[in-house]
Amino acid sequence: MNTKILVLAILFIALALLVTAAIIFPPGNLFAQNPEEVVRDFYDWYISYESNPLVDRIYQTNQHLTSEFIQNLNKFTASGMGFDPILCAQDEPESFETSKATILGDVATVPVATSFEDHNFLVELRHSDQRWMINNVICNP
Repeated sequence: MNTKILVLAILFIALALLVTAAIIFPPGNLFAQNPEEVVRDFYDWYISYESNPLVDRIYQTNQHLTSEFIQNLNKFTASGMGFDPILCAQDEPESFETSKATILGDVATVPVATSFEDHNFLVELRHSDQRWMINNVICNP
């Protein structure tokens, strides 16, 4: 009987410590991504999407985009699309590669190169709510 009480007490203390740690260090802080990781995660998702993410407007639910950027994409898609402003191209590249971010305060820029010859662009991120979020794509850096 004493062993059961001891095990329960240890489990209760461990649970209390976990809850306290989650309050002091919210999970968002524990798994904070750097700007390059955010860009890679977003573009991996975007390129692997089965259909056209702009036409389907699935980008609206992506956690890596600021609300301002989503609003700009909504305006862009409503006015007709001659190219993809996220890929800075008409076609989808086979692959992409990110370079080291330049960070100035709460703004970061991540250079992106695609599998298209000499095709590069910059992804601008803003640090908001304790995480980096994509705020713009600059097609002609």
